[in-house]
Amino acid sequence: MNSLDVPIAQVARAGKSYPAADSKRITVGETESLMTVSEVAEYLRVSAAWVRQHAGGLRQPVVPSVKMGKAVRFRREAVVEFVRAMERTERTI
Repeated sequence: MNSLDVPIAQVARAGKSYPAADSKRITVGETESLMTVSEVAEYLRVSAAWVRQHAGGLRQPVVPSVKMGKAVRFRREAVVEFVRAMERTERTI
């Protein structure tokens, strides 16, 4: 049986481990995790709708995101950098 004949479930488990379908986080490699819209909303203390609008570029500032089909995910480091970039160091009028 060659690799094309192996069921997808077995291919997904061969070599690297993938999270269960009910897992909240998707692990990429071993060092970086992707966050969901809900996780980013909780982290930023805003609504999920706010996150979706700003991730899709409908509103400014744009939150960096990864689009995978209908799913939107966020690199944790990019979200932290987004917060740093939004930080005010001087008073604006």
